[in-house]
Amino acid sequence: MWRCGFYRKAILIKIKMKIKITCLLLLVSMAAFGQSAERQVQSTNQKLENEFEREEVSPAQLDAFEERGVQKLADLAEYLEYISDESVNETFRLQAKQLALDLFVTADVPYKYYEGEEIIETTIDKYLKHLLQQKGVKTHFEFPGINTISEIEKTQDGTYFWLVQFVEKQEGDENTSARLVVTLKISLQKVIKQFGSETKFIWEVLLGEMVDLEVSP
Repeated sequence: MWRCGFYRKAILIKIKMKIKITCLLLLVSMAAFGQSAERQVQSTNQKLENEFEREEVSPAQLDAFEERGVQKLADLAEYLEYISDESVNETFRLQAKQLALDLFVTADVPYKYYEGEEIIETTIDKYLKHLLQQKGVKTHFEFPGINTISEIEKTQDGTYFWLVQFVEKQEGDENTSARLVVTLKISLQKVIKQFGSETKFIWEVLLGEMVDLEVSP
């Protein structure tokens, strides 16, 4: 009986040890997998970061940057609508104005808008201020059918640019509406960005001047 109890106890100890070892191996494997996944993410992030820092841009990257330009135009339409809405808190409208300006190369980029059956030439900054000062009008902006209409060109200073064309739909509160054909320049250039304590030059898509604005029937 004593021996049976001793063997049973020894077997239980072995089983517990196996469970502990199995758990330990599992934890080690999970940790190793986590470190491997983390290294893979870091490697991917570093690769992307390096791509954005390269002096030359590949054709595949240019396609991706073209898509980014389309997204920035969609963002602009949303900001314009937000800025023109008097019911929104002024602080938020001013924040939207700054976000819209950040989409452009500079605040004094040439811009055109249609009002009172007239095309007015101004800058993007002045146009946004004009929207803020409007009274009694909330405008819905939409930019459908965005198409690249020129080859992407590289300038002597190393930046890239291309032209896009799209329809700008405006619908105001006072039964006013406009359908405009817009031709706008988009730029791809190196800008300074802060990453923690590091300062780097990376490629960024920025909206440029409005080249042409036509009233569409």
